[in-house]
Amino acid sequence: IAGRVNGDLDGSKRIKMDDIFLTKYNPTGEKQWTKILGTRANDNAFSLAISDTSIFITGVTFGEFKDNKNLGACDTYIANYNFEGEKQWLKQLGTGGFEFGRTIVLKGSDIYLSGDTSFGLDGKSNERSNRDVMLLKWEQALSF
Repeated sequence: IAGRVNGDLDGSKRIKMDDIFLTKYNPTGEKQWTKILGTRANDNAFSLAISDTSIFITGVTFGEFKDNKNLGACDTYIANYNFEGEKQWLKQLGTGGFEFGRTIVLKGSDIYLSGDTSFGLDGKSNERSNRDVMLLKWEQALSF
């Protein structure tokens, strides 16, 4: 399961403000591990997807993850963890406005992230409303 936590959780230390948590349970419901991910601002996980080898999560951050840059008010992210709870990679994506990753889905070798943006991504403009739907696609083998 993944979501938001405000404080330490299962022996994992809080980073700052609201952080993202990822917890793995075995098939009998026993907790295996909990990881906390975050920035110095508010962060949240809205969706996760599981492949044969990895766990992918997405959501929103109001800060900057290590080796990433916040590009606006808030950005979306995609993070990849292995089944032992080790982060493999994380990519933060945004514009000068608001980006929220709402759902992540795996199909074949592709990763799809849907959400909303207030500016537009990849050179696309957002001229008619203050929010547009976004749909992003990557190959699972990709590492950022």
